[in-house]
Formats: sequence, C-alpha cells, structure tokens
Amino acid sequence: NIIQKLNLIDSVQRFGVSYHFQQEINQALEQIHNSFTKNNTISDDGNHHSLALLFRLLRQQGYQISSSMYRTLSLILF
Repeated sequence: NIIQKLNLIDSVQRFGVSYHFQQEINQALEQIHNSFTKNNTISDDGNHHSLALLFRLLRQQGYQISSSMYRTLSLILF
C-alpha cells in the first residue's frame, strides 16, 4: 500500500536513521512517483495528512510535483 510505504519512510526519517535505508527509500519513492505519473491515481485513506505526506516526501527527494496536482488528487482521493 502506498500510504503505508509513505508512513514507513516518514517514520524512518523521523527516527534519524534514514541514511541506513537511503537506497530503499529512493527505490520506494521512485516506484510511487512512477505509479502516480502513469496512472494519475493514488489510493488513499481519505485524509489530507496522507496527501501532504506524499507531496513532502516526493518533493524532499527532488521529484517535481506541481501544487496544481493537489486539485487533481483531491478530486480523485476525496
């Protein structure tokens, strides 16, 4: 599940040990980004926290995610 992956990555970063898992984090975020850009859909549990987490983690890794995509995601997710 994409949201579970995002939450796991966030937790690992907050614990301060993400440098041990950088390759795995990069692979997971690349997979999520590729999935999103191909399908323009992401399964979500219906809250804004998950959407914000998605944007933050992808942008933090250098992926270009436009804030205008928020409207598209909001319509798809909510």
